[in-house]
Parts: sequence; C-alpha cells; structure tokens
Amino acid sequence: MRIGWLALVVAAVLGATAATGVSWAVRHAHAQSTNLHDVIHSRFKLSDAERARLELAEDRYSQRRNDIQLSIRAANWRLAASIKRDPELSSDAIGASKAVEDSAGELQRVTLEHIFEMRAALDPQHRATYDAVLVDALTRDP
Repeated sequence: MRIGWLALVVAAVLGATAATGVSWAVRHAHAQSTNLHDVIHSRFKLSDAERARLELAEDRYSQRRNDIQLSIRAANWRLAASIKRDPELSSDAIGASKAVEDSAGELQRVTLEHIFEMRAALDPQHRATYDAVLVDALTRDP
C-alpha cells in the first residue's frame, strides 16, 4: 500500500507523537504507582499483614509492567523495521503502531488494577488517606 511522501511525513509525525505519548504514559503510570507506594510507606504505620499484602501486589505489578514494556519495545522495533523496509505508510507500520497503542492501554489498565489492589491491601483506617492522595495525584498538573 503506497501512499506517498506526504503520508510518510504524516506517519512519522503521528508515530513520534504516539511514541511520546506512550513514553509519557509509561513514566506517569509508574510515577503514580511509586508516589502512592512512597505515601503508603511514609505516612502509614503498616501492620505486618499489610506489608506482606502490599509486597505481593508490588511484585505482581512489577512483573506485569515489565512484560508490557517489553511488548511496547517489540512493537516499536516492528515499526522501525517496517519503515526501514518500506518507507511508506504500510499495513505493517499501521499494525505495529496499533500494537504500541494496545500495549499502552493495557499498561494503563494494569496500573489502575494495581492501584486498587494496593488500596484493598490496606486496613480500612488507611484507605481514606490513600484515596485522597490518589485523587490529588490524578488531578494535579503533570
């Protein structure tokens, strides 16, 4: 599928924009999780049971996040190989771009699941403070 140089420029700009957006989403998702993690460990006097539950949740999330980041890198490699092979907006390039978008969406979903899993791991007396920190993190300017 050959569309021409204009399409190539548009695809390059869109690709760069998507890559920047994905990069920001990955860093932002990780930063939110890390900030909440820091708040939990600095503001709350955690019980041993809470610490154990949180550690399990962190381990699960870390593995899932790493797997998704590998998927994003693989899709970016596919996109680069596609452009190198055929510097036009091809179905391969579109497919690779879609794979990046899908993985970024999955990372956001997995991060939200982790945020709520951490909340559930807390004893009830800590949840209101956790909720306030979460809402603040989501509404604060980046």
